[in-house]
Amino acid sequence: MQEERLDLEFESEVPGVMHACGHDGHASILMAAMKFLANHTDDLSGEIYGVFQHAEELPPGGAQEMVATGLFDDFDFFYGHHLFSTLPLGTIDIKPGPNSSNSDLYEIKIQGRGGHAAQPENSIDPVIVGSAIIQQLQTIVSRIASPFDPIVISNTVFQAGNAAAMNVIPDSSYLAGSVRTLTDEARQLVQAHMSSIIKGICDAYNVSYTFDFKLGYDSVMNDEATTAGVREIAENLFPNKVTSLAASLGGEDFSAFSRVAPSTYIWIGAGNSEKSYDYPHHHPKFAIDEESFLIGLKMFVAVAKAFSA
Repeated sequence: MQEERLDLEFESEVPGVMHACGHDGHASILMAAMKFLANHTDDLSGEIYGVFQHAEELPPGGAQEMVATGLFDDFDFFYGHHLFSTLPLGTIDIKPGPNSSNSDLYEIKIQGRGGHAAQPENSIDPVIVGSAIIQQLQTIVSRIASPFDPIVISNTVFQAGNAAAMNVIPDSSYLAGSVRTLTDEARQLVQAHMSSIIKGICDAYNVSYTFDFKLGYDSVMNDEATTAGVREIAENLFPNKVTSLAASLGGEDFSAFSRVAPSTYIWIGAGNSEKSYDYPHHHPKFAIDEESFLIGLKMFVAVAKAFSA
């Protein structure tokens, strides 16, 4: 992604590459926190680790690779936070239970029979088949799943045919997209019904197909007890700034840690419209107010002290 922040003295100098999500900020905050804690060990007990994780944006994600080593099996508690540009500076979002979504991907390849656009009866149009599938997948959300259980199915890719031959019915089409759910039960429901719908439509049109449902990041599950403790810390440090918003349907591979031990993951507001620091994450104009770093630093230190006692 090409960064479009000429106002920043540290705008990326590498074409097509930028920090577009805030993880450079997270690393900076954690480095400062660990330096502070290392200089104040008399205030601590037990062991405290700063986890600098790689490959957060590359499924299956660095957290899963780190957890797979077994090095974290004996940890008592994990804490993490994410700076959020669309949350006003100073706001801290803390909630128990689901905090982010299962973020899965899928691919569908349909093999029909191509032919001339003037003689569709001699073809099996994979565009029609793909269109029917896309329409029916939305009934999982609207008619099969509970309206109280958030689910998103977004078909983001539909490829077929050739613009240079607009009078030709193609012989194949390709669909792909993203599925977001908050619970394991909803994840399984979507996968099963997607498989059933795709098979039914392809059988009806007499086409062959492949369907690949790719499990991505799990939902981050905040432990009720530890999250209540973190919330109390935040409310003491930042009165009237703590909120509890609906779970995000974004993906976050901190979930790998939350499956190992009690965990709490929170969102720290880093947006400031007066500075034009309110563009969404993964946007060419993304930026965060660095005053949020101090909030993150105070939270890291306070949580470390409280949970090491």
